[in-house]
Amino acid sequence: MPVGTTQPNSLKCKSGKLEDWLNERAIPKQRSGLKRIIEEFGLPHPNRLLLDSLGLSLSDQYWLRSVGSKIAWRDVNFFQNDFSTDLGEVLLGNLDARGRKFVSPDASSSGLLPKRWIITEGRRLLMKGGKAPVFQEPENEVIATHVMESLGIPHVHYDLAVVRGKSYSLCATFVDCDTDFVSLYYIADRLSNMPGDESQKYSFFLDCCDKKGIVGAKEDLDRIFIVDFILLNTDRHYNNFGAIRDADTLEWKGFSPVFDTGNCLWNDVLTEDIIPAEIGECLPFRKDFRKQLLHVTDFSWIDLDRLKTLPDEIAGIFTANKRLSRERVERIHRALVWRTEFLANAIRHPEKLREKPRRHPGHRPWFSLRSESSYRTFESDFADEAAVKAPTDLRTFINYRGQLQPGWRDGRNPSIIVDPSGKTPRTG
Repeated sequence: MPVGTTQPNSLKCKSGKLEDWLNERAIPKQRSGLKRIIEEFGLPHPNRLLLDSLGLSLSDQYWLRSVGSKIAWRDVNFFQNDFSTDLGEVLLGNLDARGRKFVSPDASSSGLLPKRWIITEGRRLLMKGGKAPVFQEPENEVIATHVMESLGIPHVHYDLAVVRGKSYSLCATFVDCDTDFVSLYYIADRLSNMPGDESQKYSFFLDCCDKKGIVGAKEDLDRIFIVDFILLNTDRHYNNFGAIRDADTLEWKGFSPVFDTGNCLWNDVLTEDIIPAEIGECLPFRKDFRKQLLHVTDFSWIDLDRLKTLPDEIAGIFTANKRLSRERVERIHRALVWRTEFLANAIRHPEKLREKPRRHPGHRPWFSLRSESSYRTFESDFADEAAVKAPTDLRTFINYRGQLQPGWRDGRNPSIIVDPSGKTPRTG
């Protein structure tokens, strides 16, 4: 039975847990294109698509078979048998729904981004798009691949494809017909006993892995924390990482390679709101990246020379995307320089991560490429080694609540800049 659905030391299902597992396995109701399919076919529930595909997936070996059925796994699993790509095409809006075959691993694909599974030269590849307003996620996956290759972090490799004028990331499934991927959400029994205090969550999850015999969890989490900090990944939720298990022996093989890092690099932030000198918020164990980095106790595997070159290399990859403005690429580059310098100094002086951040006018500046001639250096948390530039002209701004606030603009609040002279407000 699936991890997290049975009673301790038993194969007997917990009440309602298997039903919950099936609901969580189906396409999310909010996925674009799903509502149209449900309405056209009069489906009672999105789970109907999952049931028609026998609950099959390309992430594990679980499936559903009617009582008395003689269907064999070898004849229906998606690892060894072809499948229809109609469902994925309909969800992407490329096909009409009528007369299509929906037996597909797309019926069990999670997440809200547009995506579909395809078969190319025998390989099962997940094709995933981006979201408004920037549609940057496919390029982000390629960049995350480059960063993790540079730092020696085990990862899923992503390539970029352009189909009908739209960018998609491409990656192969990282399990085969003998293994299962189990997310940390299920390893931790669907978070049923997770402590409310965020300072205890990390040790709670390490304990869950230890009890199940999953080795190397701390080392793998260290690497996830580092790459997520560098790229400002804001979406490392509990289903976005986990472990691999042998489907026959149920032996744990260790953590999965790092995957699904597309929600990073300010993917859902407007260009003018990208703030280079901001730590940012994160998942899964802490909200503050600084506190999450405190869990890392071994930095010896990080090549500081490679770390220093990453901002230029990432900007070079972004430059090939004609949809991204030069201003956006420059802002991201500047932010990455700050983050890599911050990390390098944290490695040299780890005790400073424990210091309470100093709050002063320059701590969270508004960076504007329009005023590049009027930058000055401000005091950062590592002022001696990681100085960052900011505009000298302090301004007053109106945040989205309509309140006047003097000083520096918080990039998370869309705002209107008001000149000190009292002239007509202009958009930021």
